[in-house]
Amino acid sequence: FLYAPMLPRLLADHPQVCALRFERCGFSPDFCASLCTVLSKHAQLSTLVFRGSADGTYGKPHSLVSASKVGPLWSPAATAEGADEALAFLPTVLPPSVHTLHLEAGSISRAGVRGLSVALHRCTSLTSLSLAHGALRGPDLTPLFSLLQGAGVACALAELSLRSNKLGDAGARQLLEAVCSGARVGKCRLRGLDLASNQLTVGCVDDVCTLLSSLSTLQELDISR
Repeated sequence: FLYAPMLPRLLADHPQVCALRFERCGFSPDFCASLCTVLSKHAQLSTLVFRGSADGTYGKPHSLVSASKVGPLWSPAATAEGADEALAFLPTVLPPSVHTLHLEAGSISRAGVRGLSVALHRCTSLTSLSLAHGALRGPDLTPLFSLLQGAGVACALAELSLRSNKLGDAGARQLLEAVCSGARVGKCRLRGLDLASNQLTVGCVDDVCTLLSSLSTLQELDISR
């Protein structure tokens, strides 16, 4: 993203701006620091959208980011010792002003979902989350299932999109069981759930029926192919 220095000025001059969308961008460390600062100072920013490309890649080799940095935004980077360091791009604690977060089409790695889930356990203001088009499988989302079950704190999410991933019937069953568990203890109140294009078959019909009878807050469900 070539215009990181402009971001604070843009928001200072236009305080009505409440959403930022970045599509197929590469990011420098300076931009990442700038974004964290902007989020802490501009409470009107309630929506963040990061989207890669159709093939699931994010950023380009000729962008400001070094070749080693090009890749998913929310992905722990390996240190010289081989251990995972803190999340490289977005803050581990989302500011309470952010209500909508989209990390789509390659902007989050499978390992990054684990870090994101930690942040979500601390963020009770995020109501809409999209991880669409991420090639994610059931096991990749296990930390998110824990959140939906209401482990620790009530899940604030009202809308969740996992459209165009690779859950299959097994992954969908894990997800729906987690949602039902959270609903039974009053800690999951999803109103919208998008599971379209996840290789689902008639094998998940019973799980969907259980969801419909357990989650009284659900208003929209998409399981289309």
